[in-house]
Amino acid sequence: MQPHQGGEGVPGDRLDELFADLAENPTGVVGRGFDEDSGEGSDGSMSDLDAAFAELSAGGVSRGEVRDQVDRVFTAITTPGAQLGSEPRGRGPRPIVEHNARFDVFGPGRVQHLALDTTSGGVVQVLVVRGDEQLAGLVPVVRERFLAGQAGADRHAEAVTELLNARQALPTLRTLVGTPTLDIPLPQAAAVVKFFARYPDFLATLPCKLVFASREANGRGGGVYKPAEQEIHISQMLVTPPGAFLRLLVHEIGHPMFELALLDHRPMPVMLATDDVTELRDRFDRLDDSGLTKASESLAECQAYWNQMSSHAKTFYRSWRTLRRADQYLLGLDLWEDPNGHRLSPRQRQAYQAEKFGEFCAETFMQYAMGDLHGHVMKLLADPTVPAGVKSAWRNAWSVVEELAERILGRTEQG
Repeated sequence: MQPHQGGEGVPGDRLDELFADLAENPTGVVGRGFDEDSGEGSDGSMSDLDAAFAELSAGGVSRGEVRDQVDRVFTAITTPGAQLGSEPRGRGPRPIVEHNARFDVFGPGRVQHLALDTTSGGVVQVLVVRGDEQLAGLVPVVRERFLAGQAGADRHAEAVTELLNARQALPTLRTLVGTPTLDIPLPQAAAVVKFFARYPDFLATLPCKLVFASREANGRGGGVYKPAEQEIHISQMLVTPPGAFLRLLVHEIGHPMFELALLDHRPMPVMLATDDVTELRDRFDRLDDSGLTKASESLAECQAYWNQMSSHAKTFYRSWRTLRRADQYLLGLDLWEDPNGHRLSPRQRQAYQAEKFGEFCAETFMQYAMGDLHGHVMKLLADPTVPAGVKSAWRNAWSVVEELAERILGRTEQG
């Protein structure tokens, strides 16, 4: 237990006063007297001393001590570390799968009724990516030709050909993930297979089972990582374009692969992961005394955790703290909508990353792996209106994600 210091009415101050009283009154009788039979009516130092010792032995902490803890942790997480100074070079890679289908025109609310099964869902996805707005009339035509294996020679031929070329993707994906009965739309299956073909050594290192067409993630953005089960669940989303679908999957993969690798496989305390240390510091004067002990325990956990973090993890964390306060400079991609209707808009994705460090880790890994992040960072660094602190944060974040993600993803095959 640490010694108590300062603060009005705290046990340490009371002990000093009570010991002084005892020195002047060795009998322990002070003030208005003591009833030896009942003990009532006493302001005696001995009873007060017993109460003070009881409070100390219960683990009470003073406001001054907890304030010092807050300041120490806050100083640690805000003191600038080494500036790594790296930034993207040259032309960025092309995204593995484009993501820019127009939600305002083709969102589930407009086209979901056309996807009666995975086959028609695949047809809808191909037409959405192509930008064909007359879907109601096109879906049955393209579906019929696809099932007949005849592309034809008119304006529908390219859509049918794309689906025919994707037919092998589903059995390939079934083999890759070990699920013989897997059934998802062909464009989504083809996108996942393309990702693992780009990084051919990556899947073998993935510690989690991939569970597609799961209901576990329906209200959680369409994807969820379940560490206790070592599973990643992805919802059945029949009309979500393959680019958005794949990015949701790679985001979830980013939790066990990038986030945990960065943090040496030690889950970060919630107070650090949500930057509540800063919030506690800002509202400390309004903190009720009843919350001091819990706050002290959480701060001690944060301090011990921070002391063991690697320099790269601390750098990435400090970059996140800067960017979460200017989250318009985070990269937000339109990932459409989960099955429960939660909109995954660019603005939602920015706010989502700003709320939790782990989501920034997973989303940034996804953006890097998919080929999206390079251009975003280069554009910000070239923009004279972007604050210097934001540029510095992105340089440091890029340095960390580039080094760690390259090791995680392994060998790259261009395609």
